[in-house]
Amino acid sequence: MKVIDIDIKDIIIKDRTRKDFGEIGALASSIAQHGLLQPIVLSDSYELQAGGRRLKAFELLGRTIIPAVMYSSLTPIEKKEIELEENIRRKDLTWQETVTLRADIHRLKVEQDPTWTIEKSASFIGDDKAVVTLRKDLFLAKALVHFPELKDEKDVTTARNKATRLVENSLRELILKSESIIPNPSLINSTNDFTVYKQDCLIGIKDIQDNTIDLIITDFPYGVDIDKSSSSIGFVDTFSDTKDNLLSNLLPTLSAEFERVLKDGNHAYIFFPTILYHEFYTELSKHLTVSPVPLIWYKPNSGGNMFPDRKYTPDYETIFFCYKGKSPNSLSSKGSCVLNYPLIRNSKLHPTEKPLALIQYLIKQSSIEGETVLDTFAGSGVMAEAAILLGRKHISFETNDTYYNICLERIKNTIGVIK
Repeated sequence: MKVIDIDIKDIIIKDRTRKDFGEIGALASSIAQHGLLQPIVLSDSYELQAGGRRLKAFELLGRTIIPAVMYSSLTPIEKKEIELEENIRRKDLTWQETVTLRADIHRLKVEQDPTWTIEKSASFIGDDKAVVTLRKDLFLAKALVHFPELKDEKDVTTARNKATRLVENSLRELILKSESIIPNPSLINSTNDFTVYKQDCLIGIKDIQDNTIDLIITDFPYGVDIDKSSSSIGFVDTFSDTKDNLLSNLLPTLSAEFERVLKDGNHAYIFFPTILYHEFYTELSKHLTVSPVPLIWYKPNSGGNMFPDRKYTPDYETIFFCYKGKSPNSLSSKGSCVLNYPLIRNSKLHPTEKPLALIQYLIKQSSIEGETVLDTFAGSGVMAEAAILLGRKHISFETNDTYYNICLERIKNTIGVIK
């Protein structure tokens, strides 16, 4: 049947069964992106028979011409039959089909354009106000692959809740089973993959597959020299990583590995000593794109001057924001370079432990649920805890027996809280 262009002002709208047209904005956005995929239906007297929402969307877009199919000599019964076919007989996608389709569109867009973002996908799909929903759909689409039983759930909300429980149970089983380390970190593509390896990160990271890490957050061991006898919380072992070892071994080796394992466009947050700005920036820039202006973690409760012989003392730490490739993926929200989070005091389990809220903020800025965060120096496991609470997978390394056990205990306690 021939499709013709009709002037909207010529269309006649008489009494129709559908009174509630619902929200038109998303449909208008879709039409603006893709055009009108299905013309409206008119009688030969220009009376609207089907397509009231599409007509409203065209009017919202300020358009005056709309494609239409025209039927001649329709009886009153035939007019109602057309309206019925248009609104009742049409079968909507199931929630499983919708989630999978939305995830496939985002995946294909990213493959086509590495700078493509979730925000762009939401707008492209015609749902630019529901970025959070799309993030949940991406997580659920991954879960459907690993947990086929999810497809039997009656609705998407129930499926999301069950997917979260299934992932939590998998993590719980993994942790309770293992007093020792799973030997091969290359299990990164498994939904069960949430592991703290009691292993040197310089060795363990080499087993991680290329382009499989979604986010890196790490705090290089620098200038730490803690004597447990002077510590009120009993830090174990005196640890001091020399500047030479840091700059000649740890930093260059891991910088190259970060480039290899990180996905294109994805982010890395590298805590570093401000006094070594030049050395860190130079080495990291060989492998990643590094923002020359670092993030500043400001500690409002730093507690005064640690160095009596100086007039000023630093009450902050610096963090390089890096990404792989020429263009970074978008942050989840606009952020300031100054991050204001109080220093951990009496409850601190590690001499350089970072606030949980700070790490959660960085994770939320640069990843979505179900993605994998890498930390090469686990310490007491604050990044592992943050990852669990935010529904991310996590891989980290720790060589110290005591801190490794603290980290495992922290993970168990966190999963218990979620449960």
